[in-house]
Amino acid sequence: VDIAAGLIHRFDPESGRNDSFDFGEPVGCIARRQKDGLVLAAKTGFYLFDPDNGERTFLSDPEAHLPGNRFNDGTTDMQGRFWAGSMKDGGDPERLGSFYRLDPDGAVTRWRDGIYTTNGLAFSPDGTRMYFSDSNPAVRTIWVAPYDTETGTPGTPEVFFDTRAVA
Repeated sequence: VDIAAGLIHRFDPESGRNDSFDFGEPVGCIARRQKDGLVLAAKTGFYLFDPDNGERTFLSDPEAHLPGNRFNDGTTDMQGRFWAGSMKDGGDPERLGSFYRLDPDGAVTRWRDGIYTTNGLAFSPDGTRMYFSDSNPAVRTIWVAPYDTETGTPGTPEVFFDTRAVA
């Protein structure tokens, strides 16, 4: 994605074809759906998007009360839950970001608040650990939390790596 331009890019290595789709607002992250299309987190919340026909379906805006925020980074767990993190968009950094889980049934759960720049969402290969970070220069820390694959609930996080310790 080109976050600021609101573009979603799709490259086909077999044909060499590169398509771009203008979503019309900043797009922080996307994931392919098992069915056709994408799930994405954009400036105004979660959407389904089918690049083949341009159809977009609004799901939820968990930060409608924070119009200066946008989504930044995301991933899916092995059960198909889409995780995305938000951040303040422009100006002086503030701890206004949060991590959210979008379940396949459309339910949205806020998990963790007080983040400058949400980044680095990932899961261990067996899915039982969740990694996330705040990449703001004042924090630059990666955390890991045990992850309940049945409920999609992270446990208590601990510091995995503090990059400020590296020159």
